[in-house]
Amino acid sequence: MGTSLEAMAERRNVQEAARTDLDARQSVMRHGTDLLLMLRRQTGICHQAIAQAKDIEDAELLVEGWRCVFEEEAYAGMGLTVDLTHSGMGKSDQRDVMEALKAGKLDVIVQVGGVPLMGRCIETDHGKL
Repeated sequence: MGTSLEAMAERRNVQEAARTDLDARQSVMRHGTDLLLMLRRQTGICHQAIAQAKDIEDAELLVEGWRCVFEEEAYAGMGLTVDLTHSGMGKSDQRDVMEALKAGKLDVIVQVGGVPLMGRCIETDHGKL
């Protein structure tokens, strides 16, 4: 029993580091971008990615992190875009972000809370995410 508790604690430590360590986060963002671009090349479909944030401040940090990654030499000039959505935004702003997502104008969407955006995408049959 101690072993499984230790394993759970270790997983939480890794998850916390991935959430708080800037280098780890940007490494995940680069890898995610590479996978997104690979999927697009292989399928011809303009796939998009969803990134989960724990709160609005975290979402804003994630957006800034993605923008920094997109400016790196490997991705510069590709026109990759990221935006965020959360309940603190006005309905008009939320609608604008969702319309940009559906129109394929966003490569990555950062959201606070998993169910609302995922539910809307499933309801609208948005298969690119």
